[in-house]
Amino acid sequence: MPRSGLLILACALLAFGCNGAAPADVVMRNGNIYTANAQQPKAEAVAVNAGKIVFAGSNAGVAAYVGSGTKVIDLNAAVQRCRGSQTATTI
Repeated sequence: MPRSGLLILACALLAFGCNGAAPADVVMRNGNIYTANAQQPKAEAVAVNAGKIVFAGSNAGVAAYVGSGTKVIDLNAAVQRCRGSQTATTI
């Protein structure tokens, strides 16, 4: 491959990330999430984009979906904030 081709490939990988994950609208992490998937019944993090779950898995894995416009919700902290309140709508 010519040098110019390698340079373009390297720039593309840096711009889009090696895993190809687009930044999510919302990432929720540090949770105990039931997935209803027999192969992976629990996850500690999820990423949501355009109203659909695009990732369920570990906190480390969901980091690939965090971009500058991603709303990140710490579920552990959210539970702590909701204790003593009547509703969880502040999450």
